[in-house]
Amino acid sequence: HHAFGLGAAALSTWHWRDPLEGIFPCGQVRSDRVPRPSAAVLRALGFTFGRLRPVYTTPAVALVIPETHRLGGARTVVNEAVTRAIDTLVSCQVDFGVISEAHLGELPSGVKALLYPVPYCPPDAVVSALHAFVQKGGVLYFSGDLSYDPGRQLTRSQRLVDLAGVERTGIRDANVAPCRTAITYRLRGGVLLPGAAPAVVNQLGEGQVIFCPEPAET
Repeated sequence: HHAFGLGAAALSTWHWRDPLEGIFPCGQVRSDRVPRPSAAVLRALGFTFGRLRPVYTTPAVALVIPETHRLGGARTVVNEAVTRAIDTLVSCQVDFGVISEAHLGELPSGVKALLYPVPYCPPDAVVSALHAFVQKGGVLYFSGDLSYDPGRQLTRSQRLVDLAGVERTGIRDANVAPCRTAITYRLRGGVLLPGAAPAVVNQLGEGQVIFCPEPAET
């Protein structure tokens, strides 16, 4: 069922037929060509799924993978954050797609909201694409920060002001790696949302940005 959901047309376990030189019970057919019971199940699934004609519908929500941040030494933290975001979306039964930050220029027109966990150091082109998406009426959620350039240098603080309506104030050490130190902020147009976890919403063009300084995903 999982393979079909991911677009697979055929399925085998280790191999289709066991090798002739010995017993290796991982195939669907024994070496003497006698099918195992599981082969009958796969045959039935093949007939059943072969009658279906799925129609793809673009989901309204897309999870953006922070590829640039994943390329650094904090990749384990980033991967775990992305996994938690996926688990949350699945558990909430949200119909969503997944897209790399590098392919935001190919974003389908049907997407209305972007979830972008722990980006921290996206390229300028990615931030420009996000800005354009929100200006046209989209909703963007991002967590952590995006004030670092791809070289992990704190050179893009204006991004927070432009997108989230907040400004960094409590920078302990500008040379500390992303997501490794506590940062404080002040509002620069954004509105603080009520709740236990701090979050800011900022109207931008026809859309809005939701910024969570303390990423729940980590």
